[in-house]
Amino acid sequence: MFELKKRRKPDPNPSINFSDDKINVLLLGNSGCGKSTLINAFLGREEAETGSGFAVTKHIEVYESPDLPFRMIDTVGFEYGLFKQYNIKKDLAKFSEDSVKKRETRKFVHVIWYCIAGTAKRIDLDALDYIKSVVKSWSGVPVILVITKSYSEVEMEENKAIAHDAVVKYNTKHPRSPLNVKAIIPVVAKEYEVRKGLIIPPTGLDVLLKTTNDLAPAAKRAADASIRKIDLKIKHDSANNSITASTVASIAVGAIPVPVPDSTILVPIQTKMIRDISKTYNQQKEAISDDVRKYILQIGATTIAGKTLVKALKQIPGIGIAASLINAAAAGAITFVSGKTAQVIFEHFYTGEWDTSTFAIDSEVEQIFKDILPDITDKLSDFLRNAADGISASDISDFFSGLLKKESD
Repeated sequence: MFELKKRRKPDPNPSINFSDDKINVLLLGNSGCGKSTLINAFLGREEAETGSGFAVTKHIEVYESPDLPFRMIDTVGFEYGLFKQYNIKKDLAKFSEDSVKKRETRKFVHVIWYCIAGTAKRIDLDALDYIKSVVKSWSGVPVILVITKSYSEVEMEENKAIAHDAVVKYNTKHPRSPLNVKAIIPVVAKEYEVRKGLIIPPTGLDVLLKTTNDLAPAAKRAADASIRKIDLKIKHDSANNSITASTVASIAVGAIPVPVPDSTILVPIQTKMIRDISKTYNQQKEAISDDVRKYILQIGATTIAGKTLVKALKQIPGIGIAASLINAAAAGAITFVSGKTAQVIFEHFYTGEWDTSTFAIDSEVEQIFKDILPDITDKLSDFLRNAADGISASDISDFFSGLLKKESD
């Protein structure tokens, strides 16, 4: 949303680390494709059908065994009904976010098994799209297409060819976000009696086990990158919530007949906001945090607070809103830019991209403020210029909230 000048080379190892001996495999697939049978085959017991795994939501369940090097995360069958797809995706998104927020390593997604019944003899491209969308939080996760119920050797080869062609077609259509399909493996998870005296034994499970284990190191590295991304999103959204609440409070203060330049009421609002943001990024105990807060408040007070911003807003051609609303808009902008400045700084400290020991508070804070301010001022000016008659403080609050919503989207 905001263009900031690059200052330091990012640290490739930001300050978040999770470790676990096992990886987690997410199973996706249509109802009846054999996911439960596959889970039971690896567990060595009839468990999936009884629902005796570790229940997460009505759509997700986790199974594990001390004899297995991975856990299996089962989901309800994917159907083409939009409502069901939406619910599954919503649950998985929350599942992913909660796993990082609560540091629950047993819920991270490392590998996907997408199960396709070999008897179907087709792969719908919508299903591949579903794989991509349902785990978009875990970018780069390796995918294994598991062709279940592969009873015929001839059909095995046919199904592998069908799956291969579908993936090539999908990735050609989506070159910027291809599916990371690493293997296509036909399996028979449970012995199948074709006719009396002719039984097809379980096959392919050893190949699936070995392939999954072989992918584990790279899968963990990919997951680590996704974990950091999810972790930063959680913190970023939390900081945005603090900025929104404080901006709304500042707008309310600005709307009362107290000149913004002379009002000290904004200071406690902004102070709490910046402290909350520093806490969000685990920076509240750092020695530099109070100095950053004080300088942001100082820059806000001398750069845009008061007469300068109010005068600029009043000079917008064609604007005809009350002076109290001009003050409210200025107060909201002051707090909003101060909050975004704090967010940029503390987020970079948290990831290790910026070194607190070499951070030049005066020049850096001022530069970040100047990087963000023009964009916000221009957007606010356009909003006020185009505002319909009867604009209220609530409308101005919605304007700033909308900026953060667009940023999150």
